[in-house]
Formats: sequence, C-alpha cells, structure tokens
Amino acid sequence: FAEKVEAFLSYDLVVNSLKLAGDLPFKSEFQYFSGIDASGLAGRDKFSLAIAHEQGNDIYIDKVKSWDLKDPDPIMSDIKELAKIYNFAKTSIDKYAKGWVKNALEKIGLEVSIRPSLAEIYVNIKGLMIGDRLFLQDNKGIKKSFLNVQAFYGRNNALSIAHPRDSEGHSDEIDAISTAVFEVTREQEEPEQIIEYKSAGRRLSYRNADGSYFDGEVDYDEMI
Repeated sequence: FAEKVEAFLSYDLVVNSLKLAGDLPFKSEFQYFSGIDASGLAGRDKFSLAIAHEQGNDIYIDKVKSWDLKDPDPIMSDIKELAKIYNFAKTSIDKYAKGWVKNALEKIGLEVSIRPSLAEIYVNIKGLMIGDRLFLQDNKGIKKSFLNVQAFYGRNNALSIAHPRDSEGHSDEIDAISTAVFEVTREQEEPEQIIEYKSAGRRLSYRNADGSYFDGEVDYDEMI
C-alpha cells in the first residue's frame, strides 16, 4: 500500500544529465562496467544492456543497446561481441534473471552478479544527477523513461520504484543504465585495511585509495 506517489526525478535533473550526442567508443585507459535488464523475451519488454565507465569524478554511459527479440541466441552473440570491444568480463542482473539469463551470460564468459533493489540503484543514480556527475546520451526515449520513474512511499517512508507501462514498453533501458552505474560506484576503490596483532595492542596497517599509508599501533578502544 502506497501512502504517497510522486515523480522520483525532476525535469531539470534529467535534462541536465543528457550531455552526450551518442555512443562513446572504447578507450583503453578506462575500465568498463555493464548492467542488464532482461525481459524474459516476452510481452512488450525488451532485453537491454548498458555500458559505463568512470572518468575523474564523473560516470559516462558509453552505450545502451536493446533487443526486441524472442530468440536469445543473437542477443548473447551481440553481448559477447560488445564485451570484447569494451573489454568487460562482468555484468549485473536483477534477481528475477537468475535462471536461464544468468546461465546464458556465463556461457559466453561473463561473471554475473545480482544487483540490489530498484530503490537502491535509483537512489544511487539520482545522487549522481544531483552532483552533476552523470553523462547520459541525449535520447528522447531515455529522457522520457527517466521522467516517468515513480516513487512510492509506504509506511515508515519505505521507498519503492516503479515504471508506468506505455506503448514503448517498461523502461528496460534505464534499469540497465542504473544497474551499470551502480556497478561503477560499487567498484570504486575503498581503503584496504589489514589488521595485525602484536603483544597487548594491535598494529594497524592500511593503504588509502589516494595512495597514503598508515602503519602504527593503536589501543583496543580505538578499534571499536
């Protein structure tokens, strides 16, 4: 039961993120990530893939591709080719695609992970939009789909995300985009910490993502 329903993304947030004229070519200096929204090859839904990379503090969507097909073989063939072009070995899907989709992706050599809920990945991409850190293709379909994202707030203000269906389908492309973007942010380096034990205290060694290093003894209370 939804106590409140509203548009999740404002017009300005979406439009200000539509900065790219089209697809971006592979560049060897970047690491690429992908996300998939699988249609199940049924109804009006499409099977969609998005590819993204991080550049400085910003995240770019390099390519979005959808298939309106009932046969999975050409889809997997295309994804395998794109994985070679953009040099990615992993992808992420939703929990409903854990069956044949996961198996098919693994057969073409991809490591498959399960993304979090729609609420989590859309909160993540909204934060990037607010920070002016997201670069999307200036595409009418992508624009319309993001503007149609609805936020449902239930009891305790719990957020759920939904897409109204229309003649163009179920916003599969922006789910794939949001999944790929989440994979980029999830893989951003965190400080590595290694705890070593020494006599009555603990010796703490860690290297931060910025390259700085700490090595010293700390008291037990400081470790809590």
